[in-house]
Amino acid sequence: MIDHILGRPSPSWKRTQVFLVLLFWIWRLLQGSRDGPRILYIRRMNRLLARFTPWQIIVAALSTLYAGRHLDSIIGLGSPEPLARLYSRSYYRATWITTGLDAGHATAMNIQPKWLRDLAAMAFSAYYVIYANEADDKLRKYRATASIEMLRTCWEKTSKNPWIRAITYFERPRLPVMRKMVFPRQDSDHPFTVYLYFAKPEQELGNQRELILDFPGGGFICMSPLDHEERLRRWAIKTGRPVLAVDYHKAPEFPYPFAIDESFELYKLIVESKGKILGMAGDKLSVIMSGDSAGANICCNIMFKILETAPSSGLLPKPVSLVLNYAALDFNFTSWMAPAHLKVLRSQASQGHIPGLEEMKDHFSGGGPLDVAGPTDRGRKSWTGESVKGRTEGTGRFPSRPASPVRKRTTPLGSPTIGRRVRLWEEPMGDIKPEAPARKTIGTRLTMTSRTGFFQDRIISPSMMRAMAILYIGPKNNPDFKTDYRISPLLAPSALLAEFPPLLMTCGEKDPFVDDTVVFAGRIREAKRMKKREGSRFGEGLRMSKKETEAEDREWVHMHIFEGWSHGYLQMASLMNEARDAIDDIAGWVVDSFEQARTRALEREREEEAEMLTFTPRRRRSPPGSAAKETLGMNGESESAQPPGPAVESALTTSRRGRLSTSTPLTSLTEEELMRRRRVEAVEGISEPTPVIDGSALVEEEEGAAEEMRIAYGF
Repeated sequence: MIDHILGRPSPSWKRTQVFLVLLFWIWRLLQGSRDGPRILYIRRMNRLLARFTPWQIIVAALSTLYAGRHLDSIIGLGSPEPLARLYSRSYYRATWITTGLDAGHATAMNIQPKWLRDLAAMAFSAYYVIYANEADDKLRKYRATASIEMLRTCWEKTSKNPWIRAITYFERPRLPVMRKMVFPRQDSDHPFTVYLYFAKPEQELGNQRELILDFPGGGFICMSPLDHEERLRRWAIKTGRPVLAVDYHKAPEFPYPFAIDESFELYKLIVESKGKILGMAGDKLSVIMSGDSAGANICCNIMFKILETAPSSGLLPKPVSLVLNYAALDFNFTSWMAPAHLKVLRSQASQGHIPGLEEMKDHFSGGGPLDVAGPTDRGRKSWTGESVKGRTEGTGRFPSRPASPVRKRTTPLGSPTIGRRVRLWEEPMGDIKPEAPARKTIGTRLTMTSRTGFFQDRIISPSMMRAMAILYIGPKNNPDFKTDYRISPLLAPSALLAEFPPLLMTCGEKDPFVDDTVVFAGRIREAKRMKKREGSRFGEGLRMSKKETEAEDREWVHMHIFEGWSHGYLQMASLMNEARDAIDDIAGWVVDSFEQARTRALEREREEEAEMLTFTPRRRRSPPGSAAKETLGMNGESESAQPPGPAVESALTTSRRGRLSTSTPLTSLTEEELMRRRRVEAVEGISEPTPVIDGSALVEEEEGAAEEMRIAYGF
């Protein structure tokens, strides 16, 4: 109260007030009368209470204080609970424990020495787990002035506090191979630091040719692979592949773009050695890159650097696929969604990728404009039409549950929603007609970004996002957040996104970064569709059914949105069973991705061997997302769409007029051999009689094409 009277809140004044109050009442207990002061009826009440035992008096006094503090709830005047329908039950319980632990560790972070700090942090955490409201209030104040020390203390507790590591011991199964490795970095005093996890005997590591390269999250400022060991160890066991987690250097000591450059150089070192430096086979290497939160941002930047590598310096092979979990891909923290992003969201909703996207972005469907919990309780059906553990897009390994009954939510006293109130104000009562069922459109109203819509998130607050962005960018950088796709991969040009390998993107429905996942997935799909349209030679190739188009989209990007979850669920395996299932399902997708890549590689090898033995060019089908463009011929088969030279273009023209075309693979032939074969084909094509398909006019066109072939090859 003293700080309020002085008009300046201050922790020192609050501390002074507490000491003054305690000293006053201690003095009264020691120096005052045992029967109390002669004020009102205090002494008479004291005589009446003498019949009760001290235990009864203490319990009654505490109960009275508790009832007084919650009087508004007792008489039904309590404030609304903004988180009542925001999260699923299991996720909310996990955030309750996490919030208590964070509040306890933040409270004890200035205690010295370390052993006492760790012990005090656990004691404070136990208190804040019991008194959850105090934990929320304490953590809110710490996050409002988030410092690098506070963020690191709260987020690195699982690796720095020995008591927590002991409690979660059984969530980190032992592995035959778990080692820390350090590699020197060229032209730098800061070496690469990685952690290798492998669930098989060490001697089998030398036979491995597939690697999971993981970049852990931590807001670019904290958390090493040791803070993600529950996930990394489970992946190593479930996939049977080595998992290499990168401990990249963190800001603010190493600001943007240090971590990106370091991670790309490490990827280049591993790929060029084909895993030999890790103790792997060394003759062939397939890599799947994964990252969560900030690590997903780094994965995307590595892909950009791979695609932008100059051919003169040697092309780096792309990873087999990418796994991005609750990715942070946009540093342009705005309140309203841009029209371009809304267009992508409309496309995702209309094509069935996220059928319930309208409800999530409709701010007029609830009792208030900031009501983001939705019009129903957690028992409602999912976006896919059935109640599931995780809201998923398409089919996959993520299992479903039987549908639960739908419970409708009403606003207080049955009052109408905002949208209904607007119509009541604009229309006379007699003119109101029942609404015809129609599909809602996104973009005709103001639409908040997920960062603004979920600003009360229990894991990532807006103040924390601002603090991490400032610390990561550093004092010497001032990027353009609207155009710089290095800092915001969401802004990358379509030409780069079209070359991305297959992706798995997962995120929580209530995550402040969920827009990044949905928009990025939509942009990649649009870029790949645009690339395919540009590479198509015939209109027939574009006539695909809606079902075929959706299947192709999902082959490019697999997106899973978990209902009622927010950020960081992959680190909650100790707190909720559903997180373990999500980790295992991602591991299953990784195994499938490796198997599909192996199958495609074997098919390419067989085709190349057949071409070399028979000297017969074959049609080759590039996998979705590969560097080679694809076209669909009139016979429905996929054909290579490499940019043709003059002679090849002439041959394609001839084939369009009279016969089916065949594409010649360029990868397995030298330039001299290719030109020699083309000359032979040109001479044979000129000497052959041209079949008449559509009268004499077509014959004349064939003769003109033959003349063009003679001129092209100098005959």
